[in-house]
Amino acid sequence: MAVAGPEMRPAVDLAGGRRSLARAEAAAIARPRAAPAAKSTAAAIAPLTWRSQVRFGPYTRVAAIRPNFDAPSLGEPGGEDPIRSLEPIVHVRWAARLARASHAMPRWSRRLAVLMLLAAMAWVGASRIRHSQAAHRSQDEFWARIGQRAAIEIQDDFRSGLSQWTGAPDWARSWSYDGTGFARPGRLALLSGSLPLDDYRLEFTAQIERKAVAWVFRAADRNNYYATKLVESKRGVAPVFSIVRYAVIEGRERLKAELPLPVTPSARTLLHVRQEIRGAQFTTYLDGGIVDTWSDASLARGGVGFFADPGEAAYIRSIAVAQNDDTMGRLCSYLASLRGK
Repeated sequence: MAVAGPEMRPAVDLAGGRRSLARAEAAAIARPRAAPAAKSTAAAIAPLTWRSQVRFGPYTRVAAIRPNFDAPSLGEPGGEDPIRSLEPIVHVRWAARLARASHAMPRWSRRLAVLMLLAAMAWVGASRIRHSQAAHRSQDEFWARIGQRAAIEIQDDFRSGLSQWTGAPDWARSWSYDGTGFARPGRLALLSGSLPLDDYRLEFTAQIERKAVAWVFRAADRNNYYATKLVESKRGVAPVFSIVRYAVIEGRERLKAELPLPVTPSARTLLHVRQEIRGAQFTTYLDGGIVDTWSDASLARGGVGFFADPGEAAYIRSIAVAQNDDTMGRLCSYLASLRGK
């Protein structure tokens, strides 16, 4: 603030030390300078605008965008555009991705994936167990169960002879075969690899040459087995067939029954026979259709085989036996093969 007029002040005589009442000159007071107005923070920083289209799924979580204010601004050298530097941060949980993938997979694929994961975990865990007696015993029991559940498939087309078959002394002399893959059974012979089996499926292709074709299953030996015959009871243009089945226990026939066949296949046509053995239940199929079912609990396990009674003749083209041939069985079979390597 400035002083406009003169002021009465006593003058001082420095030489004589006297005071004077003369009018003193007015002192000039500098006007204070007004400070420049500071720019507002809102005006200094340009508004940030960001737009983007985000497609949200049922398991998507979007996090908030946090701009970095410590980065160089637009006007500074080396600075970048803060708008372009901001990117959306979208986090999708791995569990959500797995859930979506799991729902898209078939049910059998999900089960197989879970089984393979459990098997891999068991494999890794078993390999890290300390080599103690208890650990070895547990591993042996584990692999024994794997082996019992593994799939088993036995096939023979008779092109390599009768090396897979066994029977009474001189049984092979009553059999004959040729290089085209046909075998003509004689005395009872069993497929060696099938003897330890219990629940399985037997399939074979046969042609009746004279009267009947006969096969056995659950054969513990030559004196204990179940037998079935497909009998041509009437020949001609419209042949009539029947099915005969019985059990042989300690060399004696039991539960013998003969039933008319609900279908009439040709005697000169190759017949596809399937025998299902599950527990005490036995079911026979002919060319895909069921023709007989019965049950008995006398024999719990045993193999398959063929025979021909006097006056009967038939040709067997091929045979296949399968046990545990499902998804779990194939997986256990694969694991068992890995252990053997």
